[in-house]
Amino acid sequence: MMIMVLSGNNALTVTIPSEIGLLLNLTGLDVHNTKIGGTLPNEVFDLNPLSWLDVGDCEFSGTLNSRVGQLSDMNELFLSNNRFRGTIPSELGKCLWLRTLEVQGNNFVGSIPNEICPLSNFRSLESVKADCSSISNGDIPLACPTNCCTECCNKETHICLTN
Repeated sequence: MMIMVLSGNNALTVTIPSEIGLLLNLTGLDVHNTKIGGTLPNEVFDLNPLSWLDVGDCEFSGTLNSRVGQLSDMNELFLSNNRFRGTIPSELGKCLWLRTLEVQGNNFVGSIPNEICPLSNFRSLESVKADCSSISNGDIPLACPTNCCTECCNKETHICLTN
């Protein structure tokens, strides 16, 4: 078991190198609240023992790779407050042990995939936090199926309310 924690270091302005895939025993990666950015390298999604990934409050961009569903041991996934765009991959529903999912503060569109929400009914999903509150023009950036999101956030105000 190996955990890498680089969180809270705003002096870090690098990207995660593809060589991260060489850390075959990595079970946790925490770089939240840094200036680390770019796209998440595909090699992150090959780290099957990875159960905890926190890249919240960083400078990440691009889309979330559908290979995220390969992280079958994933328990906690924090992607909040970056510049991710596109849709949230339905393959995330393959992460059967997912307990926490935070995707608010990004540019995701569409809705939380239906494949994720049933995890809360018969698996361990306890918390889903997303931009599912309407913004000033009345739009809802990310739709959340009934009884799926535990907190809906307003992308403009960053205020989150418990459902």
